[in-house]
Amino acid sequence: MRERIERRNHLGKDASEADTSVLARQLEWREPLTAEERKLALTVANERGADLGKIRSELDSLIKGMD
Repeated sequence: MRERIERRNHLGKDASEADTSVLARQLEWREPLTAEERKLALTVANERGADLGKIRSELDSLIKGMD
């Protein structure tokens, strides 16, 4: 994430003012998900490209499980 933020800031075309110091603060203050929250969480690694069909299928399964 740091590299992506630095690259984005270097280009100077991003509306966001967030830089790596903002990321550092967010990482300091993050709280792990509870066991209940983890049951409803989906991790997506977007750095490698995302399989949108797979993501949609997994989200559909999570949503159905909430009923």
